[in-house]
Amino acid sequence: MLGKKGAMDYPDLNRIEDNYKYLMGLMNGAGYYNQFESRNVTETWKEPEVRIEMVQDKNTMLLLHCDDFTDSSIYGKEISNTGCTISSDAKFDRSINFTNLNKIETKDQIVDINKTFTIEFWCKQRQKKSYATFIGGTVANTFKITLRYGEIGFQIHGNSEIYKTGFSPIIGEWFHVALVGNNRQFTFFINGEKKNTFTINNTITNSVIRIGLNVNQDDSGSIEGVIDELRISDIIRYTDN
Repeated sequence: MLGKKGAMDYPDLNRIEDNYKYLMGLMNGAGYYNQFESRNVTETWKEPEVRIEMVQDKNTMLLLHCDDFTDSSIYGKEISNTGCTISSDAKFDRSINFTNLNKIETKDQIVDINKTFTIEFWCKQRQKKSYATFIGGTVANTFKITLRYGEIGFQIHGNSEIYKTGFSPIIGEWFHVALVGNNRQFTFFINGEKKNTFTINNTITNSVIRIGLNVNQDDSGSIEGVIDELRISDIIRYTDN
C-alpha cells in the first residue's frame, strides 16, 4: 500500500500496482523516497504535472529519460542515434520521436533475455500500424516486443508464433508496457495490468538492443510515435497487478 514518507506502510515495489503508481506519479500524499524523487507532485489521483524520476540503482542496466540520447543509469551505456529527434510531445518532460528508419541502439548487450530482467517504457503512437517493433535485438532468433495486427505481443525473430497481450494501442494515447522475464518465462503488464504469461523453451539469442525499428530495418517496422522513460533492469520489478 502506498503511504507518505515516514509513514508505517511502505509500498511494495515488487507489486506493479505500487511500482506503476510511482512511475505515473499517482501517489496519495506528498513525499517520494527510496527509488524515486519528485518535484511539485500533485496529491490527487490524476496524471502527473512533472516527471517522476527513477533513481539510479545498481539493477537498472539502462535508463533513458528521453530528454536526450544518453543513458542515465550508473553504467552510462553508449547509445547511438540514427535520425531520432527529441519531442515536446511527452509523457513527462521530453520524449524521443521515431519515424521511418529512425532508431536507437546500444553498443553492448544490456541483459540476458534468457535469465532475469524487466523491460518497461511509455509509448504513444500517432499512426495506426499493423506491424511495428518497439524494442528488441538485431539478429536472427532474437526477441522483440512487437505490434502484430495492431496488437502488442512478444515474438522471436524468425519464428511465426506471437504471444499476444490482447491490448491494441489507441492512437494519440499514452500506454505503459512492462515485460518481465525469469528463465524464459515471460509476463506482460500493460498499464499496470497483468496480461499474459508464457514460456519459451529454446534459447533466445542475445544481442545489442534496438529501439523503435524492426530487425530487418524497413519502414514497415517503425513505431511511428514517441517513447518516454525507458528502463531495462536485471531483476524482476513486477510480479502482480
